[in-house]
Amino acid sequence: MLKVGVLVYAPGERHRIHPQASSYPQAGILRQPDGLTVGRFVHVFDVGRVADAELVEVMTSSTAAAARAEAVTLAAIAELWRRRRCPERERWVCADWDATAAEIGCALGIGPGRASTLMDLALAVRDRFPGVGALLADGQVTMDVVKTIVSRTALVLDPASLALLDSHFVDAVAGWGVLSQKKLEAAIDVWIETYDPDAVRRVRTRSRDRSFTIGDRSDADGVTSVYGQLAASDAALLASRLAMMIASVCEFDPRTLDQKRADSVGAIAAGATALTCRCGRADCAAARVDDGRASAITITVIADHATLDAQPDPQLHGETPPPSSTPRKGRAVEPEAKPEPGDGAEFGEPLGAGDGLDSVTESSGLTPPRESAGPPVASSPAATQSRRAALIVGPGGGIVPAPLLAELIAHGATVRFVGATEGLATDGYRPSAALDRFVRARDLTCRFPGCDRPATHADIDHTVPYPAGATHPANTKCYCRQHHLLKTFWEGWTERQTPDGRLHLISPTGHAYTTAPLSGLLFPSWNTRTGPPPATTTTQRPTPGRYLMMPTRGRSRTQNHLAYIHRERELNHRERVEMEPPQHNSDAYNAPPTGCTGDDPPPF
Repeated sequence: MLKVGVLVYAPGERHRIHPQASSYPQAGILRQPDGLTVGRFVHVFDVGRVADAELVEVMTSSTAAAARAEAVTLAAIAELWRRRRCPERERWVCADWDATAAEIGCALGIGPGRASTLMDLALAVRDRFPGVGALLADGQVTMDVVKTIVSRTALVLDPASLALLDSHFVDAVAGWGVLSQKKLEAAIDVWIETYDPDAVRRVRTRSRDRSFTIGDRSDADGVTSVYGQLAASDAALLASRLAMMIASVCEFDPRTLDQKRADSVGAIAAGATALTCRCGRADCAAARVDDGRASAITITVIADHATLDAQPDPQLHGETPPPSSTPRKGRAVEPEAKPEPGDGAEFGEPLGAGDGLDSVTESSGLTPPRESAGPPVASSPAATQSRRAALIVGPGGGIVPAPLLAELIAHGATVRFVGATEGLATDGYRPSAALDRFVRARDLTCRFPGCDRPATHADIDHTVPYPAGATHPANTKCYCRQHHLLKTFWEGWTERQTPDGRLHLISPTGHAYTTAPLSGLLFPSWNTRTGPPPATTTTQRPTPGRYLMMPTRGRSRTQNHLAYIHRERELNHRERVEMEPPQHNSDAYNAPPTGCTGDDPPPF
């Protein structure tokens, strides 16, 4: 028997378990007659000392244990929603569903969108597919399989069809074996087609599938993916405009065709009709054209002013240069010299920091240029300073590498400095422009745990409500509208803010969560600590009838969801009817011709 660890279920109780009894590095789930038991390992075995076959057993059993743990999580989520459901508030803009998602997001460290998705999944497992949920609790299926089943059957509404599908999936899982995602979806859709043809997810290729997406999780620093589907007429217009803008630069522009096409899209977004030439020639008229790609950008400097002195990277445009040197076969390569302390290359530098061009090329994906054969040129003090990256705050934001930031500044980007942290408090309810700018630059995003909504579109919220709390940096922070309404109208949430900007939040269940300003993580050199807010003589009083001020929706979330399902089913039904071949009536071929009595004398 492979010894895995010691699992603790209760003080003083220890059970040694085998991988098949759910060995999970962080927690163990054991199926008991009265339900699922969760334990914690106090010792984990060393995987480096076991055989290959046992490693595979460990992976298999750990995956099963993870499925059991996911089942427990989903059961807890579904039960919390049952307790938190409040039908009289389901049409609030921040409804009971949103308030519950906020609690779940805090507990799991995820955003409101993912928390809402888990709630949908938990309810589907509990109410629509209890048999599949039991398989998950036993570790017989993975969470990915359950998610796929729930997703593909989302349009099924008939309880009888759901029961048939659940029963079939329970019996069919063992025979599915190992399937790819595409094959798994096909195996599920076959039975949906059998029991409820109008509920099959269909890929629509008509013009209603128009979409345009900005950003992807795999995007590298300095670039953002854009993809989608345009109407054919719009695509033709875009292609024509891109060709016209590319032709507006001279032949000495160093950018490749792809780079000019990409830059033209940015210029169109800035409202330009021509592209600025990057040839650098004094006699080029196109070089004096402002395409708005830099002048439309405002750079807010919060701490590191040395970034403004960085020079644009000459290797930012054009083809990627070859490696600087290729060692010959059999020739030893000299080891790199270790950086001396204090030269900007040691660990612990702020985001994007580095030592000159090496750090720039590493962050931007470019290859360092070859060393010049000419005489050395004395570098300026600004050039010797480490160059910092920048952060784009807002939808689709990301990291801007130092060379791109330098080019934006060189071509007309507006530079704005965040002032000192003193003297920002105001006597009134609304923050001053300086306080507003400071709080948004400090927080960068909504300060609710797990929320990434940008501070540029957030509300400035008083931690201690005004007038009991002062309009002061240590008493104000950014909340998106959803979480601002949650804090204002839903009971049980309390919060406290410290002078360094940290927010300490207490949920209705008494659990404590802390969030720190994002700027402090990205720019450690910026000290955002301010003095404590001044004391006020006004006490906080309850507001009678404040719930009447909560904005409401025209339809609840459930009504919107059902309307979407009915609309999709209607479209599926129409498409299915159009694709069905015409039915032939066999009786029509056997019927005698019209007007034929059979009494005519010969010859016929």
